[in-house]
Amino acid sequence: MYTNDEHCEMVLLYGQYNRNKREVARFFAIKFLSRRHPSYCTIASAVQRLYKTGSCHRRIPLSRAHLQRIPAEDVLGYVLAHPESSVRDISKACSLLKIDGVEHISYVRCISLSSSPGAGTNARRPRSSF
Repeated sequence: MYTNDEHCEMVLLYGQYNRNKREVARFFAIKFLSRRHPSYCTIASAVQRLYKTGSCHRRIPLSRAHLQRIPAEDVLGYVLAHPESSVRDISKACSLLKIDGVEHISYVRCISLSSSPGAGTNARRPRSSF
């Protein structure tokens, strides 16, 4: 990772050297002998990131949501009670239920647990747009 000053210097030198990223990389290698110098690809990505996002720094993506462990009995019970519900509705309803002492599974395919045709799918109602 480079500091804010180094990123600013990369972008300013990129403009000073007429958008020649290889010349900027050579200049960094000559000027800063004692510390590491960026490759031309690093300079180009910093300039491109500044142009697109307004910041030279990479944004660390937020961690993806972990799969919730929902008891299979809860899912099956909800599907049997509400056969017209969607997978999203089942997920919301079952994630609110907390039963201790039941073996959990990492994910459940609600369609395979259904006992009636069309249960667990959006076959009977139109898909809503978000």
